Amino acid sequence: MGAELDIQTRVECTPGTRTQVLDMLIAWTLDPEGTPFFWLNGMAGTGKSTIAQSICNRLNADGRLAASFFCSRSAGGGRNDARQIAPTIAFQLAHHVQGFMQQVCEVLRTPDVTTQSIEKQLQQLLWEPLDNAFMAPEASWNEIPLIVVIDGLDECSDAGAQQLVQSLLRRFEHDLPVHLRFLLFSRSERHIGIPINASTADVSRFELHEVPQSDVSRDIRRYVEAGMKEMSSRWDWGTMWYTEDDVHFIVVQADVLFIYAATVLKYLGDSKIRPEKRLHVLRQLEFTAKTIKTSALRPLHLLYNTILENLGEADDLEDFEVDLIRNILFILSQSPTPLSIPAIADLLDINRDEVRVCIGLLSSVVRVPLESEEDSGVVTTLHASFPEFLRSSSQLLPEHLRFDIGELHCLFLIRCLAVMNERLREGLLGTRANIWTSCRNVGEGELSTFISPVLAYAAQHWQFHAIEADLSDSISLNAVYASTVIFVNLHLLHWLECVAWTKAVDTVRNYLTKLCASDNMLLVSSFQHTHGQVDAHLSAFQVQFPGSWPCFQRHFAPDQP
Repeated sequence: MGAELDIQTRVECTPGTRTQVLDMLIAWTLDPEGTPFFWLNGMAGTGKSTIAQSICNRLNADGRLAASFFCSRSAGGGRNDARQIAPTIAFQLAHHVQGFMQQVCEVLRTPDVTTQSIEKQLQQLLWEPLDNAFMAPEASWNEIPLIVVIDGLDECSDAGAQQLVQSLLRRFEHDLPVHLRFLLFSRSERHIGIPINASTADVSRFELHEVPQSDVSRDIRRYVEAGMKEMSSRWDWGTMWYTEDDVHFIVVQADVLFIYAATVLKYLGDSKIRPEKRLHVLRQLEFTAKTIKTSALRPLHLLYNTILENLGEADDLEDFEVDLIRNILFILSQSPTPLSIPAIADLLDINRDEVRVCIGLLSSVVRVPLESEEDSGVVTTLHASFPEFLRSSSQLLPEHLRFDIGELHCLFLIRCLAVMNERLREGLLGTRANIWTSCRNVGEGELSTFISPVLAYAAQHWQFHAIEADLSDSISLNAVYASTVIFVNLHLLHWLECVAWTKAVDTVRNYLTKLCASDNMLLVSSFQHTHGQVDAHLSAFQVQFPGSWPCFQRHFAPDQP
């Protein structure tokens, strides 16, 4: 996609806010002597992504945005994989830089370049094509380099994020031609900050906490006032339902967290009736300056708790709805990849309408796909701080919504095994293709007609749930045991075929390594008796996953040489 397409759906800063930071960044992009690398960092919820969006919009309008990549753990599509950044940037650059497309097409003739190390990717997909394009006789370049914006790098794995930073800085340390400048937004994480601080490259940096508190409060006030007026106009509420004191209350509670103010506005705006009741509920929260300083994110976590405590407002939730919401919260906080509403319903074996209703109750903190887009649109959180709250502050969850993580991992493991046992079969794609000879010849659209999203999820991630599952309960262990006997005896090779079709070999190999290292003997015991019946399956595993062979041999076929 082009850089402009990558940024269309994101929100930018409210007019008149964050002017100091935006002006500083624009000045850096325009300075002919500017550094090649700028790192803007700040704590969660302080508006980094919104600033990044605003900069992208301005640069894009001026024709100076080379590419952008917004990382996200919850969005899916590889956006939390640092190995996807260089290929995406190269794709966007091909539409902006003269002569680059021809150069990078030559590189793409090399098989599996996108699976190479990050440093090799940058060298082959960016630096070498750019150097060659610059040296072409017909090349013409502006004095000021184009800008690449990368937001949320901390949402990628620690190792991947660090490798990307180190590889970029290594280029700039050697005083090689600077064809692009990189503007990086992230939290102030050690694995990102350490290589930047240790580098001899010329680097600019800015920490959002350096902005005076008075300026932040002024900007949050403008944002809240604009949001209140907009929702009043949109729903024809007038302006009598809130007071200046209410606005001041929200600003004080937010402190430096724009995400707090954004969540409050979303919560108020999602009310089906005039939002006085919700505003009254929020006014019951009382934070002191001391509380805020003790834990900067605690006010936000208490806000999340209040929203969850009041789900359904006057409507009492049925027991099955409470259970379903617990499962949805588990998916939002624990699932390795986001799922659509139909996929969640399919995985949990419940009605799609029930899932839609319960996810709608969470719309203040969750991005809910339109009904017309349900099949392709996944359910994601509006901000990374919400799943982090669910993972780290379970004691703040309303008591009726608290869940046992190990217990639900066990439930999802059983459901994954059930899905695979029901739907895996020989020749998943029928006579359409032979997995071993034509894996690359079937498009994703056609593939999805044979392998449903839930089957793909189960095949790729059942081991993830197995690693974390609590199997101490005999009923759960027996259920897992029964399902895995069927799976290993009848569907191991079918599973391998599904894994290969969905291009999940690396994911499964990584899970397998962790599963073997976890030494979960309760899980291993559920496989033990099958070892004499799976010789052929293990042979296929040895071919497909050679590094995992010893572990599988030990667990499933201990008597084999």
